[in-house]
Amino acid sequence: MNHRDDELRQQALAIGRRHRFDEAHAVQVARLAVELFDALSPSRQFRPTDRRILMAAALLHDVGMTISFQKHHKHSFKMITEAELPGLTTHERILAAHVARYHRKSEPAERHAEYAELNEEDREAVNKLAAILRVADVLDRDHTQRVRGLAVTAVEHEMTIDVGDAPLTDPATLARKAALFERVFGCAIRFVGQPTADERQVE
Repeated sequence: MNHRDDELRQQALAIGRRHRFDEAHAVQVARLAVELFDALSPSRQFRPTDRRILMAAALLHDVGMTISFQKHHKHSFKMITEAELPGLTTHERILAAHVARYHRKSEPAERHAEYAELNEEDREAVNKLAAILRVADVLDRDHTQRVRGLAVTAVEHEMTIDVGDAPLTDPATLARKAALFERVFGCAIRFVGQPTADERQVE
């Protein structure tokens, strides 16, 4: 990690700590998001700043919980737009806020006023990065940081994400959180990991 990225990371963590966020979860999601980004980047036409935008969004995606759980993604959006984040321009910070806003609930849509104001290139970037963040977030859905690393492979129109001996959440939740990714990147995701305790009992 270069100095500029480290400065951004430390400031994002400082903001999160002020709002009593779940730091372990934030760091885990950011790590998984960047791992997935790096696995995708050779062939997915990302912009030079996208990785840094994703890192900031991932670290602060839950910061809005200090205000409300139910709408924390929307509060995270507002808080990030108003934050001081060295290493990001004002425009990049706004994009990071959009990425965080779309880590849950509704997918990006032009009916959302702030998103509609973005140009086509920026909307595409937000779509891609939010799709990655949704997948990273669901891989730590229980906030226990049990995924130690990802093995990502792609064959034609299917991508496999192997989390090793870590447990996976229920298939319905995985499918819901992966839907944006599959649409944006045009490939199905197959998750490989250990079944949850409930699934083992069913088997």
